[in-house]
Amino acid sequence: MFEGMSKLSEGIKNTALLFQDGPNTKRSRHPRVFLSNQKYYTNYNHLEAYTIAFLEHLSTKYLNI
Repeated sequence: MFEGMSKLSEGIKNTALLFQDGPNTKRSRHPRVFLSNQKYYTNYNHLEAYTIAFLEHLSTKYLNI
């Protein structure tokens, strides 16, 4: 019984420490492209997603948006 309580408290502590650093901001891939004029998402295309992410990075870096 004490072993179970120990594992339970250890799990709660580890969960609290996981969220202490804030949300996970690292993505495994870039978000898919949303075509606003046609109002739908396209199928995932790595080249399109990378291009949009690159252009957004440039606009925030050089235009201070």
